Amino acid sequence: MIKLFRNIRRRLLRENRFTRYLIYAIGEIVLVVIGILIALQINNWNENRKQNFKAAQLNQQLYEELERTQNIYIQINQNLNNYVEFLEYIIDHWNSLDYDDLNNQLETYGYSDQPLSLLTYITWYSQFNDISNEIYNKSVNEGSISLIDPAFVVKLSDVYVGKKFRLNQFIEQEYELAQNITKRISEKHGELFKEGDRLDSKDWDRKTYLSFLKNIQNDGSLRFLLDSKLQLNQARALLVSWQINNIQNTLDQFPPTYD
Repeated sequence: MIKLFRNIRRRLLRENRFTRYLIYAIGEIVLVVIGILIALQINNWNENRKQNFKAAQLNQQLYEELERTQNIYIQINQNLNNYVEFLEYIIDHWNSLDYDDLNNQLETYGYSDQPLSLLTYITWYSQFNDISNEIYNKSVNEGSISLIDPAFVVKLSDVYVGKKFRLNQFIEQEYELAQNITKRISEKHGELFKEGDRLDSKDWDRKTYLSFLKNIQNDGSLRFLLDSKLQLNQARALLVSWQINNIQNTLDQFPPTYD
């Protein structure tokens, strides 16, 4: 093809047909430009196709990560509801706390290795360490999150940044309450412990626990702390439930595309 064009140019020059040669030269330039534009268009099409594939792949990964996050929150919500029920039982039966009844309550939640679990459960606080959003964080840091629907990004940010931050604030507050409850039990009922002020109930027998339950009935400060812990967990359980519904709405609104 190149050889053919070269021969035509030579023939036109020999025949002194400059005007026709000029028109031909312009036409050849136009053809070259068109060729370049077509090549660029093909290249852009390939790049867009790669970007679309990358976006679809990332969208799928973020969707699956959000599903895993929801499952974790569902388990957290179950644990919180169990704990709320246990604290409600303690507050409602404060003046008649019974060791066997408390054990039965704990056994319904899978805590059967008594007597350790009772005191552990009173001073317990939960953490959300199992919630992982590595894919979301990586996509934000790399900038690839820009490939995703902006509305989906806003929803993900609300789940992994906004609501998660508020829930972590609850954890900090509950941790402080747990520390205060531990301190109160240690200081007020320390005579029941064999090793100073340490809350070590591994060797507690039934009689020791009965004495402990009888003692705390007159401890208004401890009851107030446990009631505060109850209210905090009730509020946190509501926020977790809202988070679960929020995630489900997001999953329904932004399903992954399969190309």
